[in-house]
Amino acid sequence: MTDHVRVTDPRSGGGAATLRAYLELTKPRIVELLLTTTLPAMIVAAGGWPGWGLAITTLVGGTLSAAGANVINQVMDADIDEIMRRTRGRPIPTGRIAPGHALVFGVTLVHGFFLARSLVREQEALDIQVDELRGELEATDDAI
Repeated sequence: MTDHVRVTDPRSGGGAATLRAYLELTKPRIVELLLTTTLPAMIVAAGGWPGWGLAITTLVGGTLSAAGANVINQVMDADIDEIMRRTRGRPIPTGRIAPGHALVFGVTLVHGFFLARSLVREQEALDIQVDELRGELEATDDAI
């Protein structure tokens, strides 16, 4: 029988700890504050419910852009975070996440924002086309 030796980075604490570290990079509490103000502002701006598609894609896009920006900011400030008592326990200064990996993660999240943004714009364009078609149909019904 062959014994298998599993080598892991002792700083990481395993897969679950690594996932928590990546989540920590996104600063979910800050993202949560953004989202709690986004939806009410959308409702006020639309004069009512803006529609599920627009609401969901906007919230997803906002989450991705804010999370990505938070990650990239921590990559840029890693040298400062090592020095400050309040921030030295963050994932990059402690070595739980490599700066390069964090940068790729942050950029990927921001790219996700651009995808969500394009979906919102497509949804808006479809809504405009449906409204125009509805108006044309109503005009035709009135003429008949």
